[in-house]
Amino acid sequence: MAECMKRLWVAVEWEDAHGDASMFTEVDMEHKPYVFITGGLLIRSDEMGVSLARELGEDGKYRDHAFIPRKMVLREWTVGPFVKKPRRVKTVPHE
Repeated sequence: MAECMKRLWVAVEWEDAHGDASMFTEVDMEHKPYVFITGGLLIRSDEMGVSLARELGEDGKYRDHAFIPRKMVLREWTVGPFVKKPRRVKTVPHE
């Protein structure tokens, strides 16, 4: 789990393509990208894009990966460091 201590929680605001298979008129059609904010553990951010994960297992493997191409990113920011603090285990007194 030491690997997760180096990771940051980030948020990315980005534009996504969309479509609709229902019937519509030109007036009803949305002719613009949808803007989303996606958050997670930062895996990589470079000229290709941003990779995030929602979960990090005890074996160091990620789950629920999202890749956002750089040209779709409007902005990205750090939410905070990922810090795993040890929890105190409650003890139950024996009777």
